[in-house]
Amino acid sequence: MLQSIKEVGIEEGLEIGLERLEQTQIQIAKSLLQTGKLTQKEIAMITGLKPTEIRKMAKALKNR
Repeated sequence: MLQSIKEVGIEEGLEIGLERLEQTQIQIAKSLLQTGKLTQKEIAMITGLKPTEIRKMAKALKNR
């Protein structure tokens, strides 16, 4: 039982870490898009996000 509680805690910690990583990737992508110095493809490669996600972000930033 103690082992399963520990495993659940580890899984939850990993989920939180992955969520924070994705939030950081998104923030970096938005910052890079705002500079206008890199292509969307380059930003996708740098951040590890999908090109479709970058396109959506670019469109949202443009419509502000």
